[in-house]
Amino acid sequence: MSTDTAGGAILTPVRRQRSPRIPHALVWAAVTPFAAWAAARVTGLERGSLTAQLMTATPYVAAGSLLPLLLAVAT
Repeated sequence: MSTDTAGGAILTPVRRQRSPRIPHALVWAAVTPFAAWAAARVTGLERGSLTAQLMTATPYVAAGSLLPLLLAVAT
């Protein structure tokens, strides 16, 4: 009596290597400045002349906030 299987040898398929994962701490570090900016806008912290001038860059910050979103999706 033979110990061979009917279909031949059973082999485990080779797994593909995934791209390197981005650490979650890096994603949070990228998101935090944008969340702080949004909190400053919502609470009205732009009362001084310098902060009011800085807050005029809000459209650029909003566009830049898409980068952490893409980083988070990549993870």
